[in-house]
Amino acid sequence: MTVGIHQRDLTLRTPLVAGGHTLDHRRVWVVAIDHAGHRGLGEAAPLPGFGGEPPEHCAGTLSRAKTLLTPAYLSAFLAGVRSLGDDLENLLVAAPCARHAIEGALLDLLAQHLDLPLAVVLGADAKSLAVNALIGGEGDDAHAADRAQAAEDVGFTTVKLKLPADPDRAVARVIAVSRALAKGTLLRVDANAAWTLTAAARFDRSVFDVPIEYCEQPLAADGIEDAARLREDTGLRIAADESIRNADDIDRVATGFNGTAAADVVILKPMFLGGWAPLVDAARRADRHGLDVVITSALDGAIGRAAATHYALALDLTGVAHGLSTGGLFARDLTSEPLGIATGRVSVRDLPGLGVGDLDD
Repeated sequence: MTVGIHQRDLTLRTPLVAGGHTLDHRRVWVVAIDHAGHRGLGEAAPLPGFGGEPPEHCAGTLSRAKTLLTPAYLSAFLAGVRSLGDDLENLLVAAPCARHAIEGALLDLLAQHLDLPLAVVLGADAKSLAVNALIGGEGDDAHAADRAQAAEDVGFTTVKLKLPADPDRAVARVIAVSRALAKGTLLRVDANAAWTLTAAARFDRSVFDVPIEYCEQPLAADGIEDAARLREDTGLRIAADESIRNADDIDRVATGFNGTAAADVVILKPMFLGGWAPLVDAARRADRHGLDVVITSALDGAIGRAAATHYALALDLTGVAHGLSTGGLFARDLTSEPLGIATGRVSVRDLPGLGVGDLDD
């Protein structure tokens, strides 16, 4: 048995503009556990300004966690002890991305040991999910409209549009993109917490006639009271993203203010929540509160996206499009066989574990 930690920098083909940030690369860490001819892979991908622990803390925590992954520990995990155990959990409690990587590598290895796809090990029946196309905030409105139309042409039925921080510019972009889309294609918009309550209300009034599935995180992450007021005053469907970084946040969003919830939908990022077990907790709480769930990557590499896909299938979240189609943003990905997107869907392969090939050197 060997445990390796590999740092990788993933370059984006074109810089992505989101929430006032311009991203041109992603630094990630891969945990690789080799045992009995199998290799389990897990990914840690903190994203400063958006979620996860600081990158240097992530790297240090992974190094310390490596010493706890002993042959005896692994034998117990593969024999049916599916929890990480107190020592690892205590170490990883403040490092969700590191936890995601450790747990993910162990689950991938377990599924390979059982000779089954990870989704099947976790209880899934379906093998594919609808995903949304992502259009960043870069370029002009005509360019965004062209990209939305191109996404439709290859089979996407849901488009997610990143919005400028200026609500008036956002209105122009939404109108341009909505006019380019065929009837029946769903449009999601994402403000990345850039607006005030007044600006968000003005945006809603200006696009009142545009069919928008939901507006993702229009207000600051801690603006639960204002988000509830926005929903109550405008009827705008809101998805909470940056407001959700642990399962307790689900309860806060659902409670909202004066009996009005702060969101209709919660965006759950396994990477920022800490992996499979925290994701299950968050999804169950959302279901109890009657909130819809969308699973998205955090601009993860191939390993993180594949894990999120297996997890979404295991949670039976097949009735909605998920944010897992971001692999095409990278000039080069993490593994030799990333999960592909076809006709607006991502499918897991009938292969043991994650089914994404080996770490691409």
